[in-house]
Amino acid sequence: MKLFGLFNCKSILIFAASIIVSTSMFLTTVILSNYLTYQCESSSSSSSSSSSSSVYLDHRYDRNSSLIFVGGWPRSGTTLMRAMLDAHPLVRCGEETHIIPRFLAVLEAHSAAARTEQMEEAGIGADVLHSASASFLLEIIARHGDPAPRLCNKDPYTASHAERLASIFPGAQFVLMLRDGRAVCNSAASLGIRIAASNSLNMTACLMTWSDGVDVMHSACSRLGEGRCRAVKYEQLVLHPRMEPSSHQVIKPINTESLTKWSEFVPDEVKRNIRLIAPTLEKLGYDPDAYPPDYGKPDEEVVENVRLIKDNKELFERLAWEVRNQSKIKPHEHN
Repeated sequence: MKLFGLFNCKSILIFAASIIVSTSMFLTTVILSNYLTYQCESSSSSSSSSSSSSVYLDHRYDRNSSLIFVGGWPRSGTTLMRAMLDAHPLVRCGEETHIIPRFLAVLEAHSAAARTEQMEEAGIGADVLHSASASFLLEIIARHGDPAPRLCNKDPYTASHAERLASIFPGAQFVLMLRDGRAVCNSAASLGIRIAASNSLNMTACLMTWSDGVDVMHSACSRLGEGRCRAVKYEQLVLHPRMEPSSHQVIKPINTESLTKWSEFVPDEVKRNIRLIAPTLEKLGYDPDAYPPDYGKPDEEVVENVRLIKDNKELFERLAWEVRNQSKIKPHEHN
């Protein structure tokens, strides 16, 4: 499953490489006359050196940089996608910033018709606003971790603002993670996570919120087109990751154990009214009447991976610990 089919795959994670190897498919338009550049400060540099003109090694990041934005409803596999992209040597895909989707929400609010007119009267047109927004967002993304040829941001709710980000960053690409909403809500309930102010313990309320929110994200991705935004189903990513058998870059998430376990916990009332509660399920191709659903047959590598995990539990727990400790994002940079 290629995410962007025009790329050459050179990574052990074939689908991940298809995002990051080439940027030739996009027209690059120079919008800023001066590049916004950053340089990684060495460990011996003074911490007081915080000039906005600092550079990150030899890597230049500007509005036309081919950034990658990973988004989707929480509990839909955005963390798995982030980990797989971050495993590639040319990509740094950081942990959630939390501030980026909030900033975009404020930007959308200020771009309402009445406010747009007020800002244009003050000499703040779309170009100025996008340039200023790009400066802020690049500062957050670039300084969120170590430099890399391609930077990736994973904040689930950015998918709701994909079109705004596409205007700010003409060279950016987007990955929208999708997952069966029933599994999403069961996962949130089991972990006690409140998503978008909905009560995760009430599956009806959770599914209604999921349906509305994901419909907005999916519609935005569809309008951008597959050349810029690719929707990836979590279930298909798990069943068909196309990993090299020798790869340990992504450890325990690549297995099928959690794909359908949620179906045991869906209340009968929700099952009877599922089409009314979550119409987006069917729109995305999920069978609303199947418990458990049939997502397809896993690749042979996945079957083997599940067997290896079961037979070598302690080994994989140790490998997972090592991967976490080798993350490109340093712990203090999460704060």
